[in-house]
Amino acid sequence: MRKIIMGFFIVLVTAAASHAGGISIIANSSFNKNSLTMPQVKDIYLGKMEVVDGVRIQPIDQKEETIKQDFLKKTLDMSPDDYKSYWVRRVFREGGTPPSAKGSPEDVIKAVRDGKGSIGYVRDEDIKSKEGIKVLLTISVP
Repeated sequence: MRKIIMGFFIVLVTAAASHAGGISIIANSSFNKNSLTMPQVKDIYLGKMEVVDGVRIQPIDQKEETIKQDFLKKTLDMSPDDYKSYWVRRVFREGGTPPSAKGSPEDVIKAVRDGKGSIGYVRDEDIKSKEGIKVLLTISVP
């Protein structure tokens, strides 16, 4: 019984550790601003802010559900389903283009490095090198 309880405890600690840490909002290193606020990030991902300091912004989402769910909850106070519904309604009513989605943190970082106005989000631990990118905001995720 003791081994079962210890095994269960180890699984819980490992799962909690995999979700702990922060989410970094990143941009190309040539991006004019050095930081963004939570309301600005929210407006960017809802398509309400398309230009920052004369640069057209291209927000990038992640396809990976865990980080996407954490990001949407902390920045937009939405679930992935609410976010998808928001963009369906917005596209049909007002136009606009939802953020593109990349399949991995590495793909998000590469897209941000390659695109002057690209902004994305990744877990802090996914940033191996800050070459070509800058962190604009870090969001704590329990």
